[in-house]
Amino acid sequence: KRRDYQTLFQSIEKYGVNKNIKFVFLGRYGHAHGDGDYIKQQILHLNVQNTFLIWENFIPVPLFYSMIRNSDYILPLIHEEDKSGSLYKNQISGAFNVAVGYQKPLIIEKNISDKFKLNEALTYNKSDLMNMINQLPQHDKNNFYQDIKWTFDFQRKRYLQSIGITLPNKT
Repeated sequence: KRRDYQTLFQSIEKYGVNKNIKFVFLGRYGHAHGDGDYIKQQILHLNVQNTFLIWENFIPVPLFYSMIRNSDYILPLIHEEDKSGSLYKNQISGAFNVAVGYQKPLIIEKNISDKFKLNEALTYNKSDLMNMINQLPQHDKNNFYQDIKWTFDFQRKRYLQSIGITLPNKT
């Protein structure tokens, strides 16, 4: 319920999905509080079974991280005017942390990107989600996370400063 799957499937119905695009939903759909039934129903309805990889049960941790490493982009499916957007008014999605940790570009609604100042994100307007995804360039990791703020040394220094520890200057 934390993702706007409805917008994704409506956009697929409107624009279709290129054969080179694969969606990997790295969460189990087989639980009572999720959208699993809706997701399976839409995949069948739109005849896009070969486009989606989903799991009914828990995903083993090594497989989860392997899928992240082998992904080109992270798509949180959070939209400002959806309940997914209201949930994340005061918190961030774990997808943001995964994207930064693995230096994968986010594909995110422009309004959300602007709010969080996500310069490393590819943005779209909600009504054009699949139109944008279908036009994605070949992934080039050298185009993302090049700013000094993404380096380990910078992050370490900021963290230590936030807890009152100052590192000596290197000479």
